[in-house]
Amino acid sequence: METISRKGGFVLTQWIQSSDIGKELGCENNSLGVIATDSFGRTNITGVYAAGDASVIVPAQLIIAAAEGSRAGAGVNMDLTQQEFLTS
Repeated sequence: METISRKGGFVLTQWIQSSDIGKELGCENNSLGVIATDSFGRTNITGVYAAGDASVIVPAQLIIAAAEGSRAGAGVNMDLTQQEFLTS
């Protein structure tokens, strides 16, 4: 193994989906190639939500993924609550 001395470097994020699960479920992708969602993480498939790197390509940051997960969680909660009220 060769050692390369450096004073700095860059780490590039992945620009493609690492999983095909969205495609397998029938989710639509947006123009950036990630799963298309509304503001609450809903996809075009009822009951399927996406967040983090699956729905936002840049910037790939933990804080953004956490925020996206929180928004999708709020969407799930809202949809389940609304469904419960509609069926009561």
